[in-house]
Amino acid sequence: MAEGTFLVNFFSPSILFDSEASHSFISQSFMHKLHLISDSLEIPLSVATPLGDFSILEFVCRGCVISIDDVQFRVNLIVLPMPEFDVILGMDLLSS
Repeated sequence: MAEGTFLVNFFSPSILFDSEASHSFISQSFMHKLHLISDSLEIPLSVATPLGDFSILEFVCRGCVISIDDVQFRVNLIVLPMPEFDVILGMDLLSS
């Protein structure tokens, strides 16, 4: 895992790059700060937390723009209640 600061929809959030995460996530508070609209996931996603709990996630912000060194990627960010980071980028972005 690595931390960094890049642009998401032209804002600079705190980002965690997590090569072990299969999906990418956005915090509810950062989603609201960007005035993003979320859609329902077709199939809710169950994720394990570091404390061993599970959360059922039901919403996604589609087509968010991630800018890294002037290269732009579009990624769907699943809404996750998390206080530590604004965005977690997983393998779905890293593989593109």
